[in-house]
Amino acid sequence: MEWISDLLTGPLLMRVLLPGLQRIDTALIEHTIGVAMVELGSPGRQLR
Repeated sequence: MEWISDLLTGPLLMRVLLPGLQRIDTALIEHTIGVAMVELGSPGRQLR
């Protein structure tokens, strides 16, 4: 389960720590959570 926390926090930390990347926005958060849900096998959850 450690990889799920990496999957959830990795994109956010990368955008905070590396200058010049896009800001953290709702779309990034929703996509990151969606990927985690798909990886966990959440029924009815698909990536857009």
